[in-house]
Amino acid sequence: MRVAVAHLLYTVSMKRTPAALTAAFTLTAGTANLVPASAQDTGSSAGLSSYLMPQHGDCSPHLFNEALPEWRGSDRTSVVYCDNQFAWVGQYQTDWLEAFEFQDGRWWPVEHAGTTQTGLLRGCYSNTDLRSRGASEHFISLVPICTPEELGR
Repeated sequence: MRVAVAHLLYTVSMKRTPAALTAAFTLTAGTANLVPASAQDTGSSAGLSSYLMPQHGDCSPHLFNEALPEWRGSDRTSVVYCDNQFAWVGQYQTDWLEAFEFQDGRWWPVEHAGTTQTGLLRGCYSNTDLRSRGASEHFISLVPICTPEELGR
């Protein structure tokens, strides 16, 4: 649930101490993301991690280097597409492109569902799997999609 910050401060300050207030919401571009009432009412930190971690990834090229050991320290990382949840990223002047998904506060490579068998041999992805994870149709149109024969190869 998103509410204006001014309204949230008024509502929450009537019920919570300043210390509890800082753990009760996170600010994002002028709005606040509320933490589940169960975590607020009990004082428990259970369930807070998903609210305290960023839910959408920064698309800065250097952040993708941490997801793949071979890319660490690279100054050639180039973001082809990024919607803050899914990204298509490569190494400049190479044919190495990978799909990434933002989860648990960081970027992770999307596991290949198979290998293309025509043209350049490279990892391909399952459009069904990508859709089930919430990938946009635009993102899916950019990445190599496995044919039924290529899945699992």
